[in-house]
Amino acid sequence: MKGPVVTYPAISKMVAAGLVRSESTSSKLKTRLLTLTADGETRMNDWICDPERAASVGLDPFRLRAGMWDAIAPATRRRAFEALCQRIESEIEALAARLADLDTVETQRIELAIVLQRSRLSWLDQRLKEK
Repeated sequence: MKGPVVTYPAISKMVAAGLVRSESTSSKLKTRLLTLTADGETRMNDWICDPERAASVGLDPFRLRAGMWDAIAPATRRRAFEALCQRIESEIEALAARLADLDTVETQRIELAIVLQRSRLSWLDQRLKEK
């Protein structure tokens, strides 16, 4: 086999850019050991500490729809909000159930996801009371 075999295009690009080193392992599954290079570690730290990108609200399917919900019939909107509440509550339960089995990085990510989902529930509850 010639060169690194990498499944994900993003990983291939990082290997090509010298940010990630890809090495063969002795595994029968033909897995690759991926490690950050010094340049990769510098770039990752820059990305982690970039306040502009970290604070950006980014693409959010909930917010994207929020501005359009007032354009639909009140009864349809109410049903949509009630269905959203049920779905979000289910997601919060599923996320909370995973917390015990996660490492520190994933735990913090999931905790933030739960906070976000609770915020959405609060917003939906308020809207349901208004109309």
